[in-house]
Amino acid sequence: MNLLSKALESNFNLSKIGAYVKRHFNYRVLKTMCHLGFYVDNLPSAESFYLKTRNYPLAIKEDELRKITIFLRKANNRKLYGQILQKFVPQMDMKFSHTQFTGSGSGAYNLNAFRKVINNDEVFFEKAHFNSSIEIVRLNWFYDNIFASMKDNNNIKAPALCCSFEGELITIFYFNFVELVSSAEKEVGAIVFNLSRELYKLSQLPDVKDKITEAPIFLRDYKIYFEYERKIEEAEKRASELLGDSFHLKDIENKISESPYILTHGDIHRGNVFADNYLIDWDTFGIYPIGLEVAYILLFLKKCKLSYQDLNDILDREYRTTILEEQWDSFELNCLYFYYVFTIHSSTEIGSSEIQTDILNRIVVLNNKKTVELSSTPLHN
Repeated sequence: MNLLSKALESNFNLSKIGAYVKRHFNYRVLKTMCHLGFYVDNLPSAESFYLKTRNYPLAIKEDELRKITIFLRKANNRKLYGQILQKFVPQMDMKFSHTQFTGSGSGAYNLNAFRKVINNDEVFFEKAHFNSSIEIVRLNWFYDNIFASMKDNNNIKAPALCCSFEGELITIFYFNFVELVSSAEKEVGAIVFNLSRELYKLSQLPDVKDKITEAPIFLRDYKIYFEYERKIEEAEKRASELLGDSFHLKDIENKISESPYILTHGDIHRGNVFADNYLIDWDTFGIYPIGLEVAYILLFLKKCKLSYQDLNDILDREYRTTILEEQWDSFELNCLYFYYVFTIHSSTEIGSSEIQTDILNRIVVLNNKKTVELSSTPLHN
């Protein structure tokens, strides 16, 4: 007996038939979604979501907010998303005449839902970070101390930070909205190398040098840089396998720490570079040893395909006329070291052992050279 006849025999009127069909359909959909491994729940109001999560532990509260954000972005539910942001950051006094989701990210410490918003005829790019994130401090320090110097240089640009609002769980940043134009695929390599050169040059300016010297310690701690922190243990283990237990990769960290430190974006790749010298997303900004930025660039451009000779050719071609002569050995050592660490997850590829051994041997040579230079430097009272 079909659904309609069952309803008619039960003396349902038409409205009851519709309700029955809807209930039956929703049940089937819910059952199918659960079978496929999806968790399905009723979409809450901003108020009920806030009340439900306010007493959760911090990590769970962040996870719940991230999950509903992902759903609302995919569903293009701009109204509820805006209400939830307002609930968590009630002091935000922007009155938007238009909102639009403009994409998503993959960061661990932001909501990964970005909006283009219009307030009093001004257009902004909106991005929200969890307050537990050190990225907030990085962003604020960059814009407070470096952005003004960079703004005078047309060779590298970033959207201006207009304002921010801090709530109990998240801080919302509003940047000047720029209509960014993607760079042609064939031009990306030249652009990323050029941007890294410009950051190096900016680091040599007297006022910027002073800022670098006075920067907070956490900004200079390359050991918490995301690519380094998650790969150094495996890289150390692999180095011992290739060169023996007498070689310890972490011993080179002392030499790295004595290197010149420069302004480092930390995430220069195709998704963050645009035409007219725009470089966006300064969340990973730091003041790191010379060479780290270039190693990260090569990770994205070439993965682990580069031998020492390949690396040497690229460094010589792209940076020889830019890096100061007295800093070149440090630059080469650091770049090789960080490149080896950053590409360690690809160590199972054919030929990778020979490539890694070659790079490690060169690191040893440069490390020994630095040791001799330091030991022969006269002490001054």
